Amino acid sequence: MEVKDAIKTFNFALENQIRFIIKDLPVEDFSWRPTNSAPSIGWTIGHILVNHDFTINHRICGNPIEFSHLIPIFGFNTDGNLPKDQTVDQLLEKLKILNGTITEVILSKENDWFEQLANTEGFPPNWQGKNIMKVFVLHFNHCFTHCGQILEIKRQLGKGAWGF
Repeated sequence: MEVKDAIKTFNFALENQIRFIIKDLPVEDFSWRPTNSAPSIGWTIGHILVNHDFTINHRICGNPIEFSHLIPIFGFNTDGNLPKDQTVDQLLEKLKILNGTITEVILSKENDWFEQLANTEGFPPNWQGKNIMKVFVLHFNHCFTHCGQILEIKRQLGKGAWGF
């Protein structure tokens, strides 16, 4: 398997993982917060979306940010709430569109592109000086960690983490 095929798989695995872990939840559960320090499930999905947009779509793929209007809502250090004018279905549709855009760029690249030094300015210290492939790995680790956070929130709601 080529590197670009693996990254494409992770792109869609992220979207599919989110859809799977929330499939049994009613809409009201997306806004519930276990504590003031923990975000809602809906906010967490929005956070994954804006990170995917900024980090991968913009900084790595070189595309304009698709959903810049969502950064003040779901970006780092925002309040953790799902706004009433946003739905999880809307956020997942945006993620699907974004994944198509990202995949188009990835599939146009040769494998040596992934070895090039990434623009990591402003990223966490452990991301500094990394190549594009390592930024993909760190980014997907970040996103899938948030998927685990959604599972923990589901447990606190009294729901089975994996649907049973």
